Amino acid sequence: MRGIFEVDLRIFAENVRKIRAFLPKNISYFSVIKADAYGLGLEKIVRFVDKNLASSTQGFAVANVWEAQKIRTLGSMLPIIILSPMLPAEVAELRESNAVPMVSSRQEIDQLEQYAAEKNSDQEIQIAIDTGMGRAGVWYKDLGNFLEYVRTAGQHLKITGYGTHYASIETDPQQTIEQHERFLSVIPKNSPQTAMLHASSSFGIDKFADGTNTVRIGILQYGYPETDPLVKKLHLKSVASLKGFVVLIKSLPRGVKVGYEATCQLKRDTKIALLSVGYADGISRDMSGSVLIRGHRCPTLGLVSMDTITVDVTDLPEVSVGDEVVFWGSQGRDTISLDEFSRFSKCNYRLCTSYLSDRIERKYIE
Repeated sequence: MRGIFEVDLRIFAENVRKIRAFLPKNISYFSVIKADAYGLGLEKIVRFVDKNLASSTQGFAVANVWEAQKIRTLGSMLPIIILSPMLPAEVAELRESNAVPMVSSRQEIDQLEQYAAEKNSDQEIQIAIDTGMGRAGVWYKDLGNFLEYVRTAGQHLKITGYGTHYASIETDPQQTIEQHERFLSVIPKNSPQTAMLHASSSFGIDKFADGTNTVRIGILQYGYPETDPLVKKLHLKSVASLKGFVVLIKSLPRGVKVGYEATCQLKRDTKIALLSVGYADGISRDMSGSVLIRGHRCPTLGLVSMDTITVDVTDLPEVSVGDEVVFWGSQGRDTISLDEFSRFSKCNYRLCTSYLSDRIERKYIE
């Protein structure tokens, strides 16, 4: 492999335990591992949680039934909730996953009722409530009518929880407060004490967990974003780094234009290094910043190619083919954070891990 995504599971465990210690004891911790655990590797994370963090983690949250099935094939018996609406064809696959879907529509109720009746046993469901995200969920003002429909049409369905999702939890506290109040105001007063109530994802656990008994923790458990106040408050650390290698070194004269569309013209005689990854590996084509080689920051030149990136190593005293390159992470005395790399890449930090292709080798430190 020409690129390495290195994940330190020891740090992941420390982060989970710190978050768990911060939460009130009555709050359950559901680890969100959708999208291949944000690119860190669902299989490895599930096995590690089962082996090392079962006392800290009460269950998993995924996007779809396929991800839930994958967890079951790994042998985990922790509870699973499916966050996104299900396709009709996916309903029959619930049996293998024993997961609890969150429903948003009468159509889903009808499909799940038919499925449960055919297997002649009750099916647990949770109700997704739209409190202002404008995405999945029953609009909060319509919840009463929806629950009445469930009572009449869902004879084999058992409601075991309610959840919502905040639209702007990192940027708009006032909107989040409004959504939180809407959620708590519509939860049926006769809900059993065992019902899951979850609204806060990673960045609301210090402000918006009141009135709920479960939180969904995703990117926070991996220590991102490093600049977030909650990450700093809990002393969480980044679990991963992205590395590549120098594959070619050559010199070019001043005035040469580098890369596709000739967006970069050299202002001096320049020694360049060609790096072993490109946009086919998940790096943004527009990345413009620095990488670490031998502990020094080396600026990128021009647009990212499909398989390579060009950097300026003129000021690097020594550089050789095969040298390790760090895109985010530490090398020597310097560190490029994922936050900084995401700014270089002009994309959200979540995308920087999720977009990495299978050409990037995953390496785990246990």
